[in-house]
Amino acid sequence: MYQKEGLWYLAAIISGGRGSCYHRTEPIRHVRVSHFVKSFILKFIQHHERSHEGRKNDLCASDEDRIKCVREFFDSANRSIDNDKSIDDYDADEISE
Repeated sequence: MYQKEGLWYLAAIISGGRGSCYHRTEPIRHVRVSHFVKSFILKFIQHHERSHEGRKNDLCASDEDRIKCVREFFDSANRSIDNDKSIDDYDADEISE
């Protein structure tokens, strides 16, 4: 989540299983947050703005951090796969890990 020119943006909320965000070993679950805008997200933003007036906004990621995150995400999603192997060539343990 970040603020730019007075507007708030929610880039993504994801939940992964085992492994890191960039080297997944389980599917990632994307969360639809529109239901939570009024009940949680907006209240959190308003509280943060009131309690941090005139100070640096530490709720938001910096532009540099957002760029790094997006690059690492796309690099991980675009990794090459072994085209010489079919799903039948893997052991059951390799698939379930």
